[in-house]
Formats: sequence, structure tokens, C-alpha cells
Amino acid sequence: MVWTDDRTAGQYDIYAARVSSSRHVLDPTGIPIATGSVDRSNPAVAFDGTNFLVVWQEGALTFDIKAVRVDQSGTVLDRPAIDVSSAPGTQFYPAVAWSGSSYLVTWSDARSGQSDIYGARVGSDGTVLDQDGLLLWNSPNAAQSPRLAWGGANYLLVWSEFPGAFTENVLAERVDANGVVLDTQPLPIAVGNNDFRSSPSVAVGGALFLVGYEDQNLISEPIRGKRVTADGVILDGGDGIAIGASNTGSAAPIVGWDGKDFVIAWNLYTSSFGNRTSAARVTTDGQVLDQIAIDIAGTGYEPTFAVASDGTDSLIIWADDLYPTDNILGCRLTQDGQVLDGTGFLVSTFPNPTITPAVASNGNGYVVVWEDDRLSPAIYANRVTAGGRPRDGAGIPIDVGTTDQDPAVAWDGANYLIVWTHIGPAGHADIEGARLSPAGVVLDSPAIAISAATADQTSPSVASNGTNFLVAWEDSRNGGADLYGARVSSDGVVLDPGGIAISTAAKAQEQPSVASDGSIYLTVWGDHRNGSSDIYGARVDTNGTVLDPDGIAVSLATADQTTPSLAWNGTDFLLAWADTRQGAGNDIYAARVSSDGVVLDPDGIAVSTFVDDQQDPTVTTTTSGALIVWADHRSGTSWDIVAARVTTDGIVLDVHGAQVSAGDQDETVPSAATALDGETLIAYQRPAPEQPFHGVDRSFIRLFKS
Repeated sequence: MVWTDDRTAGQYDIYAARVSSSRHVLDPTGIPIATGSVDRSNPAVAFDGTNFLVVWQEGALTFDIKAVRVDQSGTVLDRPAIDVSSAPGTQFYPAVAWSGSSYLVTWSDARSGQSDIYGARVGSDGTVLDQDGLLLWNSPNAAQSPRLAWGGANYLLVWSEFPGAFTENVLAERVDANGVVLDTQPLPIAVGNNDFRSSPSVAVGGALFLVGYEDQNLISEPIRGKRVTADGVILDGGDGIAIGASNTGSAAPIVGWDGKDFVIAWNLYTSSFGNRTSAARVTTDGQVLDQIAIDIAGTGYEPTFAVASDGTDSLIIWADDLYPTDNILGCRLTQDGQVLDGTGFLVSTFPNPTITPAVASNGNGYVVVWEDDRLSPAIYANRVTAGGRPRDGAGIPIDVGTTDQDPAVAWDGANYLIVWTHIGPAGHADIEGARLSPAGVVLDSPAIAISAATADQTSPSVASNGTNFLVAWEDSRNGGADLYGARVSSDGVVLDPGGIAISTAAKAQEQPSVASDGSIYLTVWGDHRNGSSDIYGARVDTNGTVLDPDGIAVSLATADQTTPSLAWNGTDFLLAWADTRQGAGNDIYAARVSSDGVVLDPDGIAVSTFVDDQQDPTVTTTTSGALIVWADHRSGTSWDIVAARVTTDGIVLDVHGAQVSAGDQDETVPSAATALDGETLIAYQRPAPEQPFHGVDRSFIRLFKS
């Protein structure tokens, strides 16, 4: 399949992807068919049994018709592209089909000053056999949108044109394999006055053609069809076959053949659910098998469809902008009218952001989780070996089809628990989670509802004491931002369904982080009870009892202390946070807190106080203490990832910081976890200008030996 792609800002290119009959997308980032500074659009494709021919229009103020052959491995065979037509004026809306001996490429052509239909044959070796083009229809009106199909003896070419200001008709003619028009006058597929019949499409099956089109009369906008024989006889008179009727509008039909019946897909406008991809099957006798159209999926706007078949199932493809970026989606439809792929699978997307990574270790490897915008914002995961090699390709979908963000992850000795913020249909935020086995199996589908209290719950953090997990989050059920939590058993059972009130102090408590010493948990957060943001904490025991209901004041320094993170260093908890006490931007400070809740460094440990900003600290346990990792702007030009080791005595071993990653792009929001071999996996996000990401934010990993 082929499409127009604007992943490179300011220009339109042509991309393609191969899809197997089992819906496996062989080219998930797309095959670049034609790219560059000139805009390209309206692609079409046909197959000759050996190679594909992709055609498109190309230009700025005027357009030419170009083509390339692509072999079955996805290799583009023609560089530069084949010049099918570069006649004076403009050529647009190309279409292509294979006759068994050559391709016929057709298009709308304005070389005469009006829009006619031209064509040219192209051999299987890429040779253009009709250099000047073949005039297929000298239109007295504006002819446009030609489409064609090969019926075994001749092509049926269809198009629409405007004989009057308030009329658009659909016409057709037969063309033989040599490009000779067989009909002295066009076949009147759908003609009349004061009615718009547009967007024709055609397919062949059972020795018949089916022409589908949009009928925009004053009452409704149905999808209609007419069957045409190889001899040019129109079998359905009058208004033809009523395939999809709607008082709110139907548009952009595309016709295919599934080996048994015709399949026609279109865009249905609905007042309640927005745009929908709809489909129906039509027999060669003209019977509509799906009087109530098959609902395929929602779409963000009037999509561009394609329908193809492997002889058993039909593949319906459409463009969709419901998601953060315009995507190409697909769905298989069986000969019995069953939808196989729910609301569709992703064929190709503008390289999607993968952001806010979090990482945990099971001692022998790692799991990285992130927010992934390949469809809607969703949670994905990838297992990573101890040597730093990702194991799960494009990732394991943890929770998709909804809007999820802010993931966090912890290991309990048997499985990982991944938690996130779930945004419901009404915009209400809850906390959900799912366990992931070491084998990469998602154990909870649907997700575990950890908290669905009134108002919003956001920014979860999670840790395990080896028996249960504790999830902590920001909670606005009381009107302001408080801190709540809940224990989750190793079996995925929420032990505190109403939540544990960890801190409901005055003003806001936010951005929690939680860790365990193997028995109790310590939760820390940014706290505004004193006006500015300070760092507070509270211990929670194995029964879910808050041992410090008034909170532990970890840092009350001047100015603001924010975004705390912590880990157990084998002796005490080590916290790190962003700190503005010196008044010249954020620095990184730390403090140790004992299991008894005693703050061992009340003035804080200065980890990094270099010029400019340091932010987003994260802490992980190491074999000799702890490692603090943060985003660092000391270069003055970009954010880098820097780390420092801190001993169990609170001594910073890397006073200048150890550079983990530095580049021209901003590297931020690190997360870290350490395996039993002492190596730390650090995940972070940065804009990725390299191909095929085109500057979107992506998550990266680095292995750091501490």
C-alpha cells in the first residue's frame, strides 16, 4: 500500500509498506518511495505478478506524473523515477492497473486548457510505451478523478465531470490492452441534473465490474453502485444499487473484490460518533449483503481508503488523524463480513513520540516502559538484556486503545508491576496497572483499577517490599492535591481499594516517589504546606499504616525543592531532588533517611551545583551505595545526562558528575535501575533528528557501569 506522507516538515512525500495476509506489517516505518523538496501526492499502485508500479503526481504550481517499480522485497528499482507524463499544463489524480501485458496509467490532464483524461502504458521493465500520452476522453467539461480496473478483456475507466454548475456526473468507457478506447461515447453510469455524483471507484469480479460512487442529492448522501459487463452493458438502471444510505452523509467510496463478493468501504458521517469507516459486501447479482453497514472504525476526518484482497480476506486501509499524528491504519474483513482487527491495526505512522521512560531491574535484566503515541497515548514495554540489548522489537503493548501516560514500574521478585495515569472518556484521570512476567506476558487485561476515586489521580510511583507493591499518587478527591496510595498484592489484587491517605496536609503535595527497604516503604514528595515547595516523606508499613501522618520534613531549605526520587542504598534511603536554594537555577541535592524515619542529612548533600540548571533526578541502588542521574544544562546549549555515585555514608564520589550522554539535542527525564552485576540501565528521552524519526521525542537507553 502507498500513501502521501508529511513526516518531513513542509513537504509531502510518497511512502509504502508491505503487509502480509496475517496482518504482519513488514515495513513499520514505511518504504520511502519518493522524497525531496518537491511535493508529491495522490499515489496509486498495481502489481504485475513480479513487481509493483507506484504512480503519483509531483510538482509545485503544476504537476507531472511519475512512477517507480518496487520489487517484492520492498526495494525501489527506479532511481530517478520514471517520467510517465510531463506535458504542458498540469497532470493530476493518477490511477494504474495491470492488463497482463502492460500497465495502464491514467490521469486528469490540463494540457489543452481544460481537464481531459489521458493515459500511458508502462511495460513491466519500466518503459513508458506512450511518450506523448493517449487521449482517452476529450471532455467538454471538467473531467477528474479517473479510476480503472482490468476485466480480463479490457479496462473499465471511470471518472466524474461537471456538465453544469450544480451537476456532477459519473461516466465510464472501456479501453483495451493497447490503450484503444472501445466506446464512441462514454457509458452513463450516473447522470442527471442538479445532483452531484462523485468519487467513482471500480473493481472487477465474477466477469463483472462494480462502479461505486457518492450521490450527493438534496435529501441524503448515499453510496450507490452499478454493475457493468465486459461488453459495456450497465445492468442496474435508475439510481442503481443503494449500498450505504445516510441522512448525515457518506463519502469517498472505494471498491474491491474479495474472491467471492465485491467489498465497498466508505466514510460515514455521524452526528453522535463523528466519522466512521463503514463497509458492505455486494454480490455479483447486485444484492447488498450488509443492509446495516459493517462498522470498521472511527476516523478523525474524511479518510482516503484503499481496499485489497488476498482472495480470502479484504484489507481495508485508511488515513486517520484521531491520534497525535496522522496514521495509516488497516483492518481485515472476512468473506463472511467479520471484522478481524477490532478498530484497526497500525500500518504506518509518522514516527511516534515515545516519552517519559521508566526502568526497573529483576537482577538479571531490565524492563523499560514508556508512553507511546503510535495510536493514542498508550503504555508499552521492552525487556532489555543485562548486556543492554532490547528483546521485544517495537515493544510489548501493556495498555492500548485508551489514553495513558506517566508510567512507572517495579519488580517484586516474580513479576513487574507497571502503573500509569489513565485518562477516561470524560477527561477524568485514574490510576491503573498491569503485571508483566519475565517472559514478557501481560498478566492483567483489562488493566487493574488501582484507584478510580472522584476527581483526578495522577503521577503514580511504585515499589515492592518483596511481598506487596505500594503505589503512590497525587490525588484531588478532597479538592486539592494530596498524596494517596494503595498496596497491590503479587497476584494483582488491590488491597486498599479506597486508598491510603499518605498526606492530606494543607496546600499541595505532588510528584511522589516511593521505595522500600524490604519491609516498610518510604514515600517522598514536593510539599507546599509552608508556602514554597519543600521535600517531605512518610513511611508506610506492611499493613498499609502510615507511620508518619504529619510527614517527615526532609528538606526545608529556602526557595523550592521539587521532583524528589529515592532508592534504598542497602543501609538507608537516599533521596535526591531539584533545589533552587542558591537562587541561580536548579541544583541537585540529596539526603539520607533511615528506616526509623530519621533525616541523616538535614542540610542536604550538594550533589551538583554547577552553573545553569540541573533537573529531573532519579536514584537507583548500586552495589556500593546509590547512583543519582539527572538532566544537566551546564553546557548552556543543550540538556545532557549526568550521573554521580553516592556512598552509603553520603559522600559524593563524582563531584563533577560523570557524563552519561551528551549531544546536540536535549536529553531529559532520565530513569535508572541497576542489575546484580552492578551495571545500571539509564533510559531518557530526546528529540531524534536521525532517520526515520524526523525530530520527534524518542526514548533511548544507555548501560552505565558504576
